[in-house]
Amino acid sequence: MRGGTGRRAGRAVLALLVGLLAGVWVGGGLVWVFNRGKFQEAAGRVADVSLAPAEELALVPADAAGFVHVRAADLWKTEAVADYRRVLGKAGDDALRALDEGFSPAPSTLDRVTVIGLAPPPPAKGRGGPKDDAPAPGVDAVAVLTFSAPFDLAKVREANLPKAQKVVVGDSDVWADDSGVALSARGDRTLVVGRAPAVRALLLSAKTPDGPLTPALKLAAAGSRHVVGGLNLKAFPLPADFKKSLPPEVVPVLRAEALALGVVVGRGVRLDLRAAYKDDASAEEAEKQLRKSAEAGRKSLEEAKAKMLTAVAGREGGPKPRPAADLPEAVGGLFALGTIATLDEWLDKLPLVRTGPELSADVTVESVGGAYAAAAVGLLLPAVEKVRTAAARTSGQANLRQLAVAMHLYHDTHGRFPAAGLTSPPNAARGKALLSWRVAVLPFIGEQALHGQFKLDEPWDGPNNIKLLPRMPRAFASVGAPAPPGKTRYQVFVAPDNSPVRTLFGRTQGRNLAAAPDGAMSTIMIAEATNPVDWTKPEDLTLLVNGPIPPLGLPGAPGFNAAMGDGMVRYFPHTVPANTLRALIGADDGEVVPDN
Repeated sequence: MRGGTGRRAGRAVLALLVGLLAGVWVGGGLVWVFNRGKFQEAAGRVADVSLAPAEELALVPADAAGFVHVRAADLWKTEAVADYRRVLGKAGDDALRALDEGFSPAPSTLDRVTVIGLAPPPPAKGRGGPKDDAPAPGVDAVAVLTFSAPFDLAKVREANLPKAQKVVVGDSDVWADDSGVALSARGDRTLVVGRAPAVRALLLSAKTPDGPLTPALKLAAAGSRHVVGGLNLKAFPLPADFKKSLPPEVVPVLRAEALALGVVVGRGVRLDLRAAYKDDASAEEAEKQLRKSAEAGRKSLEEAKAKMLTAVAGREGGPKPRPAADLPEAVGGLFALGTIATLDEWLDKLPLVRTGPELSADVTVESVGGAYAAAAVGLLLPAVEKVRTAAARTSGQANLRQLAVAMHLYHDTHGRFPAAGLTSPPNAARGKALLSWRVAVLPFIGEQALHGQFKLDEPWDGPNNIKLLPRMPRAFASVGAPAPPGKTRYQVFVAPDNSPVRTLFGRTQGRNLAAAPDGAMSTIMIAEATNPVDWTKPEDLTLLVNGPIPPLGLPGAPGFNAAMGDGMVRYFPHTVPANTLRALIGADDGEVVPDN
C-alpha cells in the first residue's frame, strides 16, 4: 500500500511538472500565433518585477527531480486578477476576517508555494536486493508553504494532525501520524508538508550547490518571475509510454537534461522557456529535430484538414440538406479547422533561439485569457487525439463483436464457418471464389433483404452484384479511419492451399471449430487490416509461413482489434512480437501463446 501511494504521488508530481514545463512549449507557441500582431503593442505592458527573497528555495536540492515555485501573494496583486479581487472584496471585511480566524495559518497570509519533486533513490545494493525500509520508487512530492505573518505551530498541529508524534530529523522537528502525512516548521513562517518518508528525505538531503536545476533555482531566487519551474530529466527520465502521449513537437525537448519555465504576469503574460542540453551539438541536433518535426507535423495536418472539411461540407454525393444529426460533427469540424490553421502557423515559424547548449523561446502576450486558452489548446490536443483513438477502438470492437456473433450463428446453422471465398456450388475444393464470407453472414447481422439480392453464382463484380457494392452495412465500416465507399478493413486470415499451417478459414471451404486444436480462444478469427478491400470481393489477409504478417490496425493506430475464435474481442498493440501473432493466427500449429 505504501509503495503504491508513493508511486501515485510521484506520477502526480511528474504530471504537474511536465504539464507545466513541456506542454507549455506547444501552448506558448500558440500564444505567439494567436497574438503575433500584438507583440510590439504589448511590449512593456508586462513590466519587470523585483520581488522579495525566497529563503525557502535553499531547501530545494539542485539535483532534485524538479520543482515549481509560485509567488502566490504577488500574483494576487497583479492586474491580471483584478476582477477576482473585486469579486472577493464584495464578500465584505467581516467575512474575510472570519475566514482568516477559522484557519491556522490564516489563508490571507499565504505568500509563496513551492512544490518539490524528489528524485528516486538509487537501488539498494546487496545480495538481498532492496531493503525493506527503502523508499518507494518514483518521484515523491513535498510542499513548502511560506506565509507573510507568523503562525502558531501548536494550533496548526492541533487542527491538522491532532494525533501526530514528534521525531527529530537532523536539526528539525517533524510531526507525523498514522496517515503517513508529516509536518515540519522552518521558523514561524514556513511549513514543510508531505509524506513522512519524503519530508525526512528532503530535510536530510545534501544541498549540493550545483546541479541540473541550478539555473532555474537562481531564476526563482532572483525574484524576477511570478512563477518558476524546473524539471531535471537527467535525474528522472520520463517513461517511454508517457512520451508517446505527448505531442511530437515536445519529444525532442524532453531529450534535454533540464527544462525551465519562468512566468511574469502583468496586464499580459511573459513566458520564458529554456531547455538545457549536455553540449552545443546536442542542442543543435534538438533544434534540427524540432524544426523537422514541425515540417512533418504540417504535412500530417493536411490530412486532418481534409477530414474536417468533409465533416463540415459533408461527403461528396451525400444528401443535401443534411440531417440535423450531422450538425454537431459539422460544427466540431469547423472549430477543428480553425485549430488546425493555428497549429499550421505555429509549426511554420517556430520561435526558437539556440544559444550554446540551450534552446529558448521567449513570448510576450497582451491577453492573460489568450495565454490560458492557447496553453489549454496545446495541452488538450493530445488528449483529443487520445479520445478519438479510444472511440475508434471502441467502435471497432463493437463491430467485431457483431461479426463474431454472426460467424457463430452461421456455424450453428451450417455446422461450420463460411469459406473465405464463396463458390458455386458451395464449398467446392477447387472452385473459383465468387463472393466474400461477408456476404454469407449478412442474414445473421440483420441484412436478410440485402443478402437476397445477391446472385450467389455470379462473381462479386458481375453485372448484378457490382450494383450492391455501395450498400455496405455499417458493421463493416471503420469509424476511426473511414475507407473509400464500399471498402472494409475487417478481414480473415487465409493460408495457401499447400501451407503446413491452417487458419480458421479455408480459401473456398468452410471449417468448423474442430479445425482449431490450438483452442478457439487462442486463435484470431477476424482482424482489423490496414489496407481496405471491397467488402463483397473474396479478398482477405494471406498468412505466409516464411513471409511477413500483413499490415494490421487502422492507419496511425498503436495496435489493432481482433475477434477470437470464441467470439471474444481483444486489442493487440503493435509491440506484440511477430512470432506471437503468427501463433495466434494459426489454428493448428501447436504453438503455445503466452497468457499475456
